[in-house]
Amino acid sequence: MLIDAGPGFKPRLRVLTVIEDPVGLDPELDVQLCVWDAHRPDRLLWRTRADTEFIRAPRTNLPPTTSNDFLTTPERYGVSGEDVVVADIFSDPEYPGDEILAPHGHRQYDPAAIRVYSMDGEVLFEAWHWGAARTALSAPEAGQIVAYGCDNIRTWNEIGLTSTPVRWPRVVFAVRPTPGGRHGWVNPELAEPGDEPLWYRYLLPPEVTDYVGGVKWSARIQSGDLYSPGIVRVEVTPIRIAGWEPGTGFIPPEWGSAFYLELDASGQVVSTWQNDAWRDWASLANPPTPYIADSPLEVLRGR
Repeated sequence: MLIDAGPGFKPRLRVLTVIEDPVGLDPELDVQLCVWDAHRPDRLLWRTRADTEFIRAPRTNLPPTTSNDFLTTPERYGVSGEDVVVADIFSDPEYPGDEILAPHGHRQYDPAAIRVYSMDGEVLFEAWHWGAARTALSAPEAGQIVAYGCDNIRTWNEIGLTSTPVRWPRVVFAVRPTPGGRHGWVNPELAEPGDEPLWYRYLLPPEVTDYVGGVKWSARIQSGDLYSPGIVRVEVTPIRIAGWEPGTGFIPPEWGSAFYLELDASGQVVSTWQNDAWRDWASLANPPTPYIADSPLEVLRGR
């Protein structure tokens, strides 16, 4: 990605890359974010991996917290390769131009950190989540960072729902990015005063059931449409699993039908809609309708 760092940075024109399995680094790191000089492609300006040989690793003056002092820094974590965002996250005039937003994770469901970097690699904001933060995006009109992932406090079995292949509840949550701020655990059950999320909501069926026949569910968040009432859109898509069928042979995976939920700046659903492919598929499969709830316990009501 070619980015303009702005007049306050030299070099101004830069190339942002996400590199998988960097040579010479711990394979657990998975993916690293690297920023290069666009005029000198061999010149690495900084990267999200901290080590003793490369002085331009991320640096931070963020205050400590009492809730996550024991954690290693997310420089040891891989970056979500598909979800690095370049946006003007801070309205403060002291921070003009764009910043870089990236979720970090170590394994699929271990603690995650959402970080905002300056164009020179300084950590300007950080929020920790006990669970996954697979996707993070900026909602500038609401002054929020919204993330989608999994709550890792307790499994569905511990909550009371058994016989589901999904172990962890899916969540959508928001934090307020403040320059120089560091939040400990943003999960409501763990957050200390000042670290609470702005809102924390659970995505319930069909993610709970996960499979309906030969279909697996997938969800992601997107920025709200220009003309929609919501700041973020949750897209839930059924993906038919690839496989072999007698007399037919290999059946490739299929997707395309989708159910959408628009959330406002408080995490409430303001509208839902389905595309035509969803309606056609739903008339045959009769899938459970996805919804947003304050607690995963809501799925157990009526059982």
